Amino acid sequence: MVMPAEISESATECDIGKILHLRSGSLRDLSREEKYCILSKDPNSDVSVYPRTRPYGSGAFRQFQPSWLAQFPWIHYSTFCDGVFCRACAIFAPKVVGGHTLGQFVTKPFKSWTNKTQKMKSHGKLDYHLTACAKMSEFLTAYQQPSHAVNVRLDSQAQKQVEANQCVIESLFKIVLLLGKQGLAFRGHRDDRIEWEEQGDHDNRGNFVELVRFRAETDETLLKHLQNAPKNARYTSKTIQNELISVVGKHIQSKILLEIEKAKYYSVLADELADVANKEQLSISFRYVYDRMVKEVFVDFVEVERITGKALAEAIIHSLTVWGLSLSHMRGQCFDGASNMAGARSGCSAILRQAAPLAVYHHCASHRLNLAVVSSCKIAAFRNTESYIGEMARFFHFSAKRQRLLDRAIDIVCPKAHAKKLKDSCKTRWIQHIDSYIVFLELLPAVHMTLEAMVSPDSFDDLGTDWNWVGETVMKANGFIHQLECSTFLASFKILLECLSCLRSLTMKLQMQAIDVIYAYKEVNRVLSSLKSMRSDATSRYSAIFKETTKLAKSLHGEDFELKQPRVSARQTHRDNVPASSAEEYMERTLN
Repeated sequence: MVMPAEISESATECDIGKILHLRSGSLRDLSREEKYCILSKDPNSDVSVYPRTRPYGSGAFRQFQPSWLAQFPWIHYSTFCDGVFCRACAIFAPKVVGGHTLGQFVTKPFKSWTNKTQKMKSHGKLDYHLTACAKMSEFLTAYQQPSHAVNVRLDSQAQKQVEANQCVIESLFKIVLLLGKQGLAFRGHRDDRIEWEEQGDHDNRGNFVELVRFRAETDETLLKHLQNAPKNARYTSKTIQNELISVVGKHIQSKILLEIEKAKYYSVLADELADVANKEQLSISFRYVYDRMVKEVFVDFVEVERITGKALAEAIIHSLTVWGLSLSHMRGQCFDGASNMAGARSGCSAILRQAAPLAVYHHCASHRLNLAVVSSCKIAAFRNTESYIGEMARFFHFSAKRQRLLDRAIDIVCPKAHAKKLKDSCKTRWIQHIDSYIVFLELLPAVHMTLEAMVSPDSFDDLGTDWNWVGETVMKANGFIHQLECSTFLASFKILLECLSCLRSLTMKLQMQAIDVIYAYKEVNRVLSSLKSMRSDATSRYSAIFKETTKLAKSLHGEDFELKQPRVSARQTHRDNVPASSAEEYMERTLN
């Protein structure tokens, strides 16, 4: 008989019986390496002869049989105890199950060789044993092949889901950026319920949703998300759209504010206006120098309840404080010339100056130029000319039928014209009237032909004779023809075109973001020199303009047409009533 003491010492290094003896009956605090040693290395490999014992002190001798390892692979023979443990339960089973402390196979060796089959089969069917075996299998897999472990696979699956969600969010953000860049509306009339199953036809759900559909055609990740994600996690609702817009806006705003902080010094540009909901909004922009470049950027709209100077100043100061910008670094403030903005005592600029003494107020240069032009155009003839040009533009704009007739006339009279429609002149920006004037001059022959065709359709077979114009249209067309035959109208138009042409470049450059004081000063001096040159040689310049006006009038009304001066009356008070020997002299005295 072989005694336990005769077993080699290497056979007991991973012996559960010995380890339990040394650790007071617990394997809970074993390290991963020690657990793996017990589970992977069987001490029975160094044992050739097993001890023989009598079960109850009498009868035949019994001993452990190695063949049992094949029948019950979870058993562990302890040479130290000459008994059998369950490798899985000894390490992974709980101490107490059903209110009973576990004994045989777990904390105590099994030595009853006579009824070993029944006992081992019974133990192999226990729930805690099956759970422990599963834990043992997972532990061995995780130790030997870490990438195949359940937790790693779960983590890997979770990571894949995170990456898929990130791809979906990235696609949605790109759509938001595209719509924002192009200035397009996001939502349609109804977008609360969106079905993403493939259908032959579906309602138009708005630009955002339709772009998501379009992108999903080539983006499998996005398509799977839309088809399989829960309805409350598709990220396409109007609430999520607003959140995406807000995230993009805050990101852009934070980058701008970071640049301003690095630039240190800045100027504030602000103006108030009412939105479509009739709420007062204060737009706030900044002008600063960053990386040797002058930048002028819009930052935010701030809703205000009142538009008094105090309320607007408080709104600006509050916004600067929230954005973390120091008022001591403000070096300029630029608003319009309204009393609530530019007032010397209670205006917004004056109140801001109290908080930021170095912030010098500047009235918007382009706005000041506009006011100067408006102030200089007090002559009734010029105001009437501007009004009639706008009326003609609206006459065609509000009627598709009239516009079609004008299109035919353009194809016949001036087919090489760049513009195809008249432009309505801006109500407040007189210096921007030049664009509408240039288009009006280019299309004037076609406009005159169209008006004549409305009054006398039988005289213009090329334009068609079946238009059947109503009396109101014919009446207005007659009135416009009368104005085109008016010498004062034609002369005023040519003078306006000549004078405002030299201001167009200055107007555009004063509104440039990167313009500086030196460049603006040079442009202003250039315009002043041009205007002084026109005034110093006013007679010859006017004579040239009058000749061009005469040429224009003859091209419209025939070579026999002559510009005439209005009738002069001694008691006339409703129009210019100056004596003159000719139409040219009359226009020079009344319009210059």
